[in-house]
Amino acid sequence: MRAQNIRDIVSSESKFEMLSVVGRITLRLVGGYTPDVGKIYYKAQRIDSQMQELKDAEGAPDWCGKLHTVWVRDWGYMHVDLHSLGYCVDPEYHALMNDMPSEVWEEFVRCACRMLKAAPEGANFSIESLLEEYSRYQNLEAPFSSRILELAKTQPAHIWWQQWGKATPSLQFVATRALAQTVSASCSEQGWSEYDVVHSRRRNR
Repeated sequence: MRAQNIRDIVSSESKFEMLSVVGRITLRLVGGYTPDVGKIYYKAQRIDSQMQELKDAEGAPDWCGKLHTVWVRDWGYMHVDLHSLGYCVDPEYHALMNDMPSEVWEEFVRCACRMLKAAPEGANFSIESLLEEYSRYQNLEAPFSSRILELAKTQPAHIWWQQWGKATPSLQFVATRALAQTVSASCSEQGWSEYDVVHSRRRNR
């Protein structure tokens, strides 16, 4: 049955084109070695709005609507709370936080609570202190300012937090921990491959 479904997709030009577009979009979104966790949610929303425009355009082919349906399903499958947290603390999107959807904020708080449980002993981090610090960050209270936010355009987000987040330790811990992560497993798989060369069954004596 699965083989028949694959044959139907490959033989149908519209279905094959639709799925190939989704495949290219997904690879561009989550493939790479750079720490771009904070960019995923924003890019996904841009993709969704562009697909919606494509579907609603006059004379759009039928597969445009199906393409949007597939994308919504796949995004629901791969989306996790970490994407919302990264979006909320990425300084590049600071200006968009006033219009943040309520579900994004709920996912941010939920993911932050899990991260704080992994904080080093004696750090005295709490969700209450983190929310208070986030309010200072959102309102650009000291040490944050518009000038400092401009610096985020020229350096990775996790480096920005390491440099400017010392006055908000709970938020700095969560932000750097989230934003320093790569968006794919490529780096881990490369490390495992290199380790396999160093420590193989033949060398293990």
